[in-house]
Amino acid sequence: MRWRVDLINDDVNLACVVVHVLRTHCALPEQDATRLTADVHTRGRAEVAAFADQGSAEQLAVTLQRRGLGVAVRHDG
Repeated sequence: MRWRVDLINDDVNLACVVVHVLRTHCALPEQDATRLTADVHTRGRAEVAAFADQGSAEQLAVTLQRRGLGVAVRHDG
């Protein structure tokens, strides 16, 4: 069972801002952050990270929300 953090598409943030936030706070390489940003734009949402515990997932979600991104936390079990 994993706790997953999904990034949700919005019409507010520029792609370059989303890429920067993903690189800074999710430690994603630029290429991965760019691909994930494109996936969110075309599919409406995409998984950013997965954790074994709820607390870590919620912590990342709050961090991304404070940077203006839309996120959702879900449990796959």
